[in-house]
Amino acid sequence: MKIFVQGDSLESHALRRRFQLQEETLTAISPEILIPNDWYDTPVPDSFVSLFYKDVFRADVPSHYFVRYWAGDWHPQTAVLIPIYGLMNENLGHEVITGCGIRFIPNPPEWMFENTGLTGMVQGMKNWQGFLSIGTKDSRSVCSLKRGVPGYGLFALMEGLKCRLGSFVADPLKHLFTEWWWYGGQIVTRFPYPYASSGDKVLVEGLGGAVERHFWSFAPTGVLKESFYTTYTAIGVATAFARKVGLGDEDVVTSDPSTVQNFLNQTCRSIHVPRKQHRTDFARVIGPAWGQIKNQLGG
Repeated sequence: MKIFVQGDSLESHALRRRFQLQEETLTAISPEILIPNDWYDTPVPDSFVSLFYKDVFRADVPSHYFVRYWAGDWHPQTAVLIPIYGLMNENLGHEVITGCGIRFIPNPPEWMFENTGLTGMVQGMKNWQGFLSIGTKDSRSVCSLKRGVPGYGLFALMEGLKCRLGSFVADPLKHLFTEWWWYGGQIVTRFPYPYASSGDKVLVEGLGGAVERHFWSFAPTGVLKESFYTTYTAIGVATAFARKVGLGDEDVVTSDPSTVQNFLNQTCRSIHVPRKQHRTDFARVIGPAWGQIKNQLGG
C-alpha cells in the first residue's frame, strides 16, 4: 500500500514515523492513500457552523467535543473528547491544549452529525475523509466545528486501533474502536514552549521499542538508535488506552495501576530532553468533566 502524508507540520512528522514503524510504503508518486494537511486539527469557518446549527455560541471555549469519522458515510461510532487546557497541573500556566481524554458513547445526540448541512459539506469535499469534531459547552449548543481531532486526540485514537494504521485509513468504516475504554493523549514539550516553537538544537533520548509504541515523536528527520535531534520545543505526544482513567467518579476510579494516567506518565518520564515539560494529573481533569457530561447526556 502506497501512502502519502502531506505537509511539514509536527503532526505529519509523527504520522510518517508511525507508518514507517509499521513498515508501510511512503511515497508521493501515485499514492493509494493521501493523508491531507487538514487531517489533524483545522477549524471550519464560523459562517458554515451558523448555517448548520441553530444554537451557536462561538465565543465559548468548548468543554468537550463529539468526534466521528467520515469516509463517504459516517463511521458507526461516536466519541466524546475532553480537552485538557493548561501547561501545568491543575490547569495552571499558559492556557494551551496539552492533551485530551476520549471515550466512545453508545447513544450520541443524533442532531450533531445527522445534519443535512454538515453532510452536504463533507460530501462536497470530493474524496476527503477524516475525523470531524463538534465543540460544545453543554451537549446542546455548538461552539465550533473542526476537521481533525483537538488535543492530539488523533494519535490517542490511532494507538487504540485493533488493526494497522494503514488498514484503517484504507477502509475506516470496517474497523471499530473498543467501546467502554478510555483513550488519552499528552504532549511532551521543553521550555520555552509554548512561547517559542523552536530553540537550541537538543538530543531527545529514551525512545526504546516499548516506549515508542506509545509515543508519537515530532522528529523532523526520523528516529535513529532510540533518539533524535530537534530544534522544536514540542517533542511529541504520549498516548495510552485502558479501561480506567485513574481517579474520579465510579466510571474512572480504580486502584489498578493499569490506567490511562499511569501509562501516560510512564511514557512521558521515559523521554529524556533538557527542560522537559508535561502534566501528570490527567485523571483529575478527565474524571470530574466526564461526570458532568454524563449528566448532560442523561446517562
